[in-house]
Amino acid sequence: MLVIRRYSEQRAMLLDLIQHSPARQAAEAVMQYFWPDHAKKPASAGKVTAHGVPVALIGGPLLPSQWGIFDVIESAGGRVVLNATEPGERCLVPQLTLSTDNSDLQAVLADHYLDHCVDVFQRPNTRLYDWLAVRIAQRGVRAILLWVNLHCDLWRAEAQTLRNRFGLPVVMLEAHDIPANLNRVTTRLAALIETVRSGSRPADLHQPRKSEPYAVQRTNPGDSP
Repeated sequence: MLVIRRYSEQRAMLLDLIQHSPARQAAEAVMQYFWPDHAKKPASAGKVTAHGVPVALIGGPLLPSQWGIFDVIESAGGRVVLNATEPGERCLVPQLTLSTDNSDLQAVLADHYLDHCVDVFQRPNTRLYDWLAVRIAQRGVRAILLWVNLHCDLWRAEAQTLRNRFGLPVVMLEAHDIPANLNRVTTRLAALIETVRSGSRPADLHQPRKSEPYAVQRTNPGDSP
């Protein structure tokens, strides 16, 4: 019980830190929360850049070696206000409220985590979109960056649904392009940010290159992957 309360307190402090820290520093804090013996201990809350275009970074695993993507986004004029990758804010389940009659604590913990898991593999995945909808609206997100790893077709297949659900431009970022093709990624992001600032609709900024393996390209929402 004491351990659960301690983690709940740490989680509350972490969520507050995330709201008041630059994206890269927030990612370090989340990593430290899940792997305290292996992750780099984050510094105290830094200054959040307020002038960048607010974007959401959504997708699968984002490794510490790939955290340079946060710097690339900021250099292109963006600002990550929602990190829904793994591990990210999406991995932090709500606080568990314990009562005095929790006779089977293990079952209570399992039920809580299973009931609040937010991920792309769930069917129906309405929980994922409901979770995103609240935070995208609260934080004024103006564009979505879809972070996909090689061979991960589940996240790739969500690109069109994300556009339809939120009415926002979606740019697909390939994990293997970081740090290999930073210049290309920076150019695409800068074009997206400029498009958002101008108020026009993006054309093909979200489309992966035709040469990219396993790239999902659809002509309309009804096409099969």
